[in-house]
Amino acid sequence: MGSPVAGVRLRPTDLVAADLPLGSAWPALLEAVWTAGAALLPIDSRLPSPASAALVARARPTVMAGASGARRLRDGAPAQQGDGVVVATSGSTGEPRLAVLSRAALAAAVAASAEEIGRASCRE
Repeated sequence: MGSPVAGVRLRPTDLVAADLPLGSAWPALLEAVWTAGAALLPIDSRLPSPASAALVARARPTVMAGASGARRLRDGAPAQQGDGVVVATSGSTGEPRLAVLSRAALAAAVAASAEEIGRASCRE
């Protein structure tokens, strides 16, 4: 399966909103976003349309990737270089709040997880 962002040249300052169901498209999407140095905004495909639209309006991604392909958005706001993933939390006001995980933090989490998995396999 090809990347859900095929046909859109990603930039390091892109924030890519991904409104895709869980499945085989995610690994290719993650690879494309990570390789470009862009940031990812995963959108839960189970969200009602109004909630999904509110999240996109608040985050202002530069690229929208969905089941029908990807497109660059005109009114998107660039991510900061080094941003890795932007996640939405349920704010106390009912409006989504955005939290940014840096690429460095994600890389450290993956390295720590890989190290722990290696230790766990040695214990078995």
